[in-house]
Amino acid sequence: MSLKGAPVLVTGGTGFIGSHLVEYLLKEGANISIISKERIKLENNINVFTGNLSDPEFTNRVVKEVKPRKIFHLGAFVNPSRDFGMLNKIYKNNFYGTVNLLQSLLGTSYESFVFTSTAEVYGNNKVPFKEDMQLNPLSPYSLSKASAEMICNMFYQIYKNPIIILRLFLVYGPGQKPDRFVPQLITTLLNNKKFVMTKGEQKRDFVFVEDVAEALIKASLSREAQGQTINICTGKPNSIKEIADNVSDMINAKNLIDYSKPYRENEQWDYYGDLGKARKILRWEPRTNIEDGLKKTIDWYKKHI
Repeated sequence: MSLKGAPVLVTGGTGFIGSHLVEYLLKEGANISIISKERIKLENNINVFTGNLSDPEFTNRVVKEVKPRKIFHLGAFVNPSRDFGMLNKIYKNNFYGTVNLLQSLLGTSYESFVFTSTAEVYGNNKVPFKEDMQLNPLSPYSLSKASAEMICNMFYQIYKNPIIILRLFLVYGPGQKPDRFVPQLITTLLNNKKFVMTKGEQKRDFVFVEDVAEALIKASLSREAQGQTINICTGKPNSIKEIADNVSDMINAKNLIDYSKPYRENEQWDYYGDLGKARKILRWEPRTNIEDGLKKTIDWYKKHI
């Protein structure tokens, strides 16, 4: 199976992960169409559809025009807070957008539908998180993703549609918005400002964005992966303090980190996944260690800050 010349649809194709995936697809020679909420123009003959998956007429029109063989569904409204006032907006985008896309694809001869979920669906399960655990979402965002997973599984069971669910852990890398921990840390220190954080004893599973893009490609090409839910992680947690120390050493800004911030109530101390299924089914594991990934990320922000 090859992506060369294949019509591919990427939702969220201008986002952090989506833009890295599109770069990978361009190298593979795919015929790329993306869905974006914002009106933009891209080079490299990428076809851009401006609209929202929560609009079924728009979604039907895109699928009818593109006739995709591969679909990468990354588009989502991301809000990790526990503000349940956001529930309707998040569900409209993340759950009903997924339903609309799956319904639009019924009766078409696509080869794979890769849905990107989140490790947040595990909630406060015991680590390492394994794919067969009962889900325990603790926010509107993770609840919407868990619900979307269920609709994906239902479509696979009823219609035998070629669907794969990937649960992404904490993705980081060049181009990420600075409201996340790693880019916020890097940009603050590069601006020679003080970064206030906790003692950083929490452990997290950080996975480099280029490795995630490769996992998405491998999933789309694997028949064995269809109908499966697979963690995309490193299986090697790092403490938040280790990340902060690495970054501050690389930037030579150790004196700018203030570890006085109190921990959140109900802080989750351990958050990492089991990599076994990705190794076995996708023949994938991350190639970028945390030091190399942070260096690449820092170098990007030095150029673009």
